[in-house]
Amino acid sequence: MPRSLALPLWALIPGLVLSGCESDTFMPPPNPELAAPAAPPPVRIVEMILPSESTPDQNALAQYLRLVSAREKTSYRTSAPEPNDPPRRQADAIRKAAERGATVLIVQPAQDAEVSKALEEVRAQGVPSVLLADPLSEAGKGKPFPIVEPAPFSDVAGKLVDAAVEAAKTAKLPADGTAVILSLAKPDADLKGCGDALAAALQTAKIASPEPLTYDGTLDGAKSALTKRLEADPKLAIVAVCEQVGMTGVLDLRNKLKDKRPIVVVGYVPNDPPPNEMLFSQTAGIAIRNIPQLARETFKAALRLAGGDAVPERTTVPDDFRLYPSKYLDIPPEPSEGPPKTD
Repeated sequence: MPRSLALPLWALIPGLVLSGCESDTFMPPPNPELAAPAAPPPVRIVEMILPSESTPDQNALAQYLRLVSAREKTSYRTSAPEPNDPPRRQADAIRKAAERGATVLIVQPAQDAEVSKALEEVRAQGVPSVLLADPLSEAGKGKPFPIVEPAPFSDVAGKLVDAAVEAAKTAKLPADGTAVILSLAKPDADLKGCGDALAAALQTAKIASPEPLTYDGTLDGAKSALTKRLEADPKLAIVAVCEQVGMTGVLDLRNKLKDKRPIVVVGYVPNDPPPNEMLFSQTAGIAIRNIPQLARETFKAALRLAGGDAVPERTTVPDDFRLYPSKYLDIPPEPSEGPPKTD
């Protein structure tokens, strides 16, 4: 190749290389969303405020709410006045929760005017509340607070009595048999409507029900009280119970009596501790307070309220009603006895 032609070609190579280095077409620009970090979502803080004298159901609800909050990745805390504090001290706990930065409150309101006032105050500051019961009413005091609550005992009392009547017929108990309601001598607030609801349902079914039977809250106390009533009332056929210890005692006594004195058992039990399915399947029917569902509905309402969404004024969570086969007096056959005999 002539020298005069080679020089211009070599002279072009640096120019091509430099022009390639100056181009940015080989490095695409970063995505806009990666250029600046996104702002983290706001931290939601849900605080449950209990009264100074809380009940077992309320304490169980607080624990279930903690489980729900973990699944929702939400900060959760519980507060309450000191035991034996006057009801109005809950108002201080409500105000302090708002000062600590709570996003929304879940409150089991004490029946005190100061508590109602505190709820209104923190709502005016932008901290809404979901209540677990009606507060002390104050006419003309703003928009009602949303309420999430368990269904009243009366909603399922009739089902329990109907189950008991059918079981008594299957067991061929006397048609004019009587019933008794066994309850604690000093029931807590969770159980204060149970006996009345069962008594009303028995009356509607036209079943004679002498005065309610109370016991001291122990297993032996429940069995002793029922034993005395069975001795005094030969027509006693149905026992309705308002509490788990009493239910366990009654079923234990019934299984020991076997055919000597058949009785039908129905009643209410809480969800915490979880019901003993093997034991309670010996009843004709049972109603279980659905605390896990109550926790889910309450938390859902609280988060919606915190987000500015509409929430129903009142949400009622029904009890879990379970109807068990009542054939053969509701008593499972002993393995050594073989299958139950039929007429």
